[in-house]
Amino acid sequence: MTSLNADRVRKLVTLAIHPTTNGNEALNAFIKAREMLAAAGAVPDDVFGDSPRQSIPPVDRGIVWMIRKIEAMETRIGEQIEMIKQQKLEIKALKAQVKKLETKSARPAAKSQAHASATLDGLVAALKVLRRIDPDMRIKTALAYLHAASHDGVSIKEVAEYIGTASEGSIRYAMQTLGSGRNNKPGFALIQDKTASTGRTRLYVLTSKGRAFLNSIRRALTQTRTGPELRLVA
Repeated sequence: MTSLNADRVRKLVTLAIHPTTNGNEALNAFIKAREMLAAAGAVPDDVFGDSPRQSIPPVDRGIVWMIRKIEAMETRIGEQIEMIKQQKLEIKALKAQVKKLETKSARPAAKSQAHASATLDGLVAALKVLRRIDPDMRIKTALAYLHAASHDGVSIKEVAEYIGTASEGSIRYAMQTLGSGRNNKPGFALIQDKTASTGRTRLYVLTSKGRAFLNSIRRALTQTRTGPELRLVA
């Protein structure tokens, strides 16, 4: 601890509050005076007011007030700096959490995209199985077969409603093409009318050949590679 040079402290404060002193010089003078007080373990009252350790004449109490105000401002600035540091740490932690969440959300998206791609590839492969029956098979005919494959007996009306067409005649033609054929033209023998002998509404079910093709389609749906484009027409 150094001895207190009270005269030097008073001169510095006088310089700081002089109206002709610019801002930087005033601030530097106040800081220097405070450092000298701190080094001597003194307080402003030891220089500017009555003190048991000093016999220095008192001066304007406003000087002491200004020094204390500067110290209080520095304390608040220090607190704000610490607060800013803490906020920066919190922002850094939040950014890390956001990055982690983005990484987690990106993984399901990538998996979903891969699944969608595999599903489309499988669908194309399944349609290629139908193409083995007829390279120019109509989509309407393919849908009629798939609907019959998923039900234990379907009628012409039910298939028309499923496909979304008002023309039961075109569906009847498709079912005949999938079945025994028409006009002396053989069909694909994939479905048959299980009520032909009863005289009731025709209900179509798969034949053994139709079930075999259905199994081929199911296997194809798991494939992930596609070949040449299909020629399915409406």
